[in-house]
Amino acid sequence: MPDVKVYRIDAIKLFRERLATFGEDAKNALISVDMDTRRTVDFILREQPMHWKAQLKKRHEVLQQAKAELFRRKLAEINPGSLDDTMQREAVRKAEMRVQEAEQKLEKIKKWATPLQQAVEQYHGQSRALDDLVGPQLERALAQLAAMIDALEQYAGIAKPPSS
Repeated sequence: MPDVKVYRIDAIKLFRERLATFGEDAKNALISVDMDTRRTVDFILREQPMHWKAQLKKRHEVLQQAKAELFRRKLAEINPGSLDDTMQREAVRKAEMRVQEAEQKLEKIKKWATPLQQAVEQYHGQSRALDDLVGPQLERALAQLAAMIDALEQYAGIAKPPSS
């Protein structure tokens, strides 16, 4: 067996403590990122489609009202071109733009839903490896370090040998 020279057992203890702290911090970070990811995915894939579908419905209603107002304005016109319907036309144009915006938002959500889900799955695949590393593997390493510290303390006569 090779000669092993250990001068500072307290350095190993400190390393074990810091490794344990790192493990806890890493676990907490993984949990936090997982929660944030779930909230973001829920927001984008559930809340946003509902929001923009409702907005599209409301904006269609506003467009229909603007068109109806323009139509009423044209009906009230006795001589073609005698009444100014600029405001009503502008209202129709703006309402059409807002409907188009809502439709575009829904299309973007549909377009990015699959890439988002793929990216999240890829992240989860990679984070599982880190979770395993700071979970069971780290626990085994900490237990091995604790056993090494106990053995070194007993060998060095720092700790009392276990009594029989």
